[in-house]
Amino acid sequence: MDKFKQYADIVIEELSQVLAHMDDASVESALSMIESSQRIVLLSGGREGLALKFFAMRLMHLGKDAHWATSDTCPALRPGDLFICVGGAGGESFVLYTEKSVRQTGARILAITADPNSEMAKLADGVLVIPAQAFRCEHAAVPTRQTMGNLFEQSEVLIFDVLTALLRDRMGQTDAEMEKRHRNFEE
Repeated sequence: MDKFKQYADIVIEELSQVLAHMDDASVESALSMIESSQRIVLLSGGREGLALKFFAMRLMHLGKDAHWATSDTCPALRPGDLFICVGGAGGESFVLYTEKSVRQTGARILAITADPNSEMAKLADGVLVIPAQAFRCEHAAVPTRQTMGNLFEQSEVLIFDVLTALLRDRMGQTDAEMEKRHRNFEE
């Protein structure tokens, strides 16, 4: 199990570095955009998308009208709404294509990426930079020894959990209030 401990230590050290490199102004801007938006639509793909779905659920628990973009029940975007998209590399993808379409709706866009100079970032109204090496992205403050985009995707989960706690406090919510919004028809 020595090898397991060695790899675990690498993961923890890399995640600590990412969290330490987060830009306060970028975080504050993202929090303000989210807090001021009632309806939020989110989109990403692969493991980046799975991490973002965690956040979509927590936004709903915070009382936001949160929707996954590809769901059949996702409503139309309108001015004042917020579109959150994640693309580690921020380059050509279905997420970038969708972001370009969203630009036409009047909704604001928050892009989350490792590359602040990416096309995805340039199209957005706000950018939250996760300074972790992402899949097929050479631009990152924190390089990784992990597989493919693992560090970026793990960082998303932790950062979204921190954002949830910050939003809960800013919005004057309690965990008990959030829990009341949790699905109540399962054990």
